[in-house]
Amino acid sequence: KVGCDLRVGSNKNTDVCGVCGGNGSSCQSRYSWSLESISACSKSCGGGFKIGMAVCKSVDESVVEDSYCDANNRPSVKSLMPCNTHPCTTK
Repeated sequence: KVGCDLRVGSNKNTDVCGVCGGNGSSCQSRYSWSLESISACSKSCGGGFKIGMAVCKSVDESVVEDSYCDANNRPSVKSLMPCNTHPCTTK
């Protein structure tokens, strides 16, 4: 028998993360929380805020069911996000 380390007699297998001899703990999550804007910015310049809502996304940025993401890491259901932080210009 040859293991994933290419040694004869080895019992090493490739884990679900693709690591030879690994235990599956090194995988990066395929899903993560993202804040998506659900309102317009409160100001056009000088620093305003908009309301963001937490959504669960896969690595390809598509929105998926919340159950795929870790509920313990979820941002507040609705959060304030900074926007239009550039200075206002006078004419």
